[in-house]
This record gives sequence, C-alpha cells and structure tokens, in this order.
Amino acid sequence: MASYFDEKGLPDPSTIKKKSSNHNPDVSHFFGASSSSSSGIGTGEAITEQFFHLANSFNMLRDQIPDNNSSHQQFLDNLVTQLLEEANASAKGPPPASKNFIKNLPKVSKSEINSNDTCIICAENFSAKEKGNITKLPCNHMFDKDCILPWLELHNTCPNCRYEVESDDPEWKKKQKEKQIIEDSEEEDPDWMYM
Repeated sequence: MASYFDEKGLPDPSTIKKKSSNHNPDVSHFFGASSSSSSGIGTGEAITEQFFHLANSFNMLRDQIPDNNSSHQQFLDNLVTQLLEEANASAKGPPPASKNFIKNLPKVSKSEINSNDTCIICAENFSAKEKGNITKLPCNHMFDKDCILPWLELHNTCPNCRYEVESDDPEWKKKQKEKQIIEDSEEEDPDWMYM
C-alpha cells in the first residue's frame, strides 16, 4: 500500500533533511533583478514597487486556496497586509541610507563581541556567526550584515534607536543643511530666545 505522500505526489517530510534554521529566508526570487541598481541596492521607489508586486503575488495565491482552509487564507491575508503596510511605509518613511554608507559598513571583530550579544533583528547569537558577517552602526548597535542591509536599503535609521545615518536623498540633504544653519545661528547668538 502506498503512503499518503506517494499517493499525493508529495515529498515525505521524514526523508527530507532539515535545513539549519534560517530566520531570514531568501526571497530575492520574488523580486525582479531589473528593478535594482547595478550595485545590488534598489532605489526606494523600486523597493516599494517590489513590495507591491510581492503582495499582489501572495494575494493571487490566497485567492486560489479553497474556502475550507481558512487558516491558510488568514496567514496570507496577514502577509499581504504586512507587505502593503511596509510598501506604504517605505514610500513615506525615512529615505534609504546612502550607498556609500552601506558599502563602507565596518566589520566587527570577534574580540568586540560578548558571548551573550545577539542581533536584535534575527535574535541569533553573534558568537556562532562567521567572521566578518557582523557590523556596527555609528550608534554602536551591532547587527548581522544580512539582517541590517535590507533595512538600510529602505531606511537611513538604526532599527533599534532610530539614529540617522547619511542618505543620498535630496530632500534629506536639504533638511540636514537647514538644521545645520539653525544650529549655527543659535551658537552665534545664544541669547536670541530672550530678546
């Protein structure tokens, strides 16, 4: 007598080797390579478009699930909602970090890491990571490079404390110049407020 998996043409889970747990699955095959720049870092608009494309793909998949499987539909509904929220947030939120900043992220040596330090994104311990895969932002928060790069491609802030790093966005640069002018004028005349 054939097993259930043989009858349905499915792989038998007991014979499949378990992969190491990966909290950050590779979803690059969902995104078209044509919308990212030559350096591998997409623009904010391209990334937003990719989120919408991915959400639409999952929405079409959700529509193909039979009505009697509500747990799968609920899961896909939540996933589509989350992707759409992220796409809208990336369009309105902080701009991406500059390409130069991302390219020059420092490597953290093993001597700088405590045995209980973990990446706040994936919650995996740094001591188990391979050398050169851990980086630190100017605010001194450490991350796995694989975890922080997608974030910096969307936001120029630390995901932990919202410390801002440089951006190539013209609006962000304009605001930084305005902020610097205000700070410089306050230093020149500290009593301006009491006039």
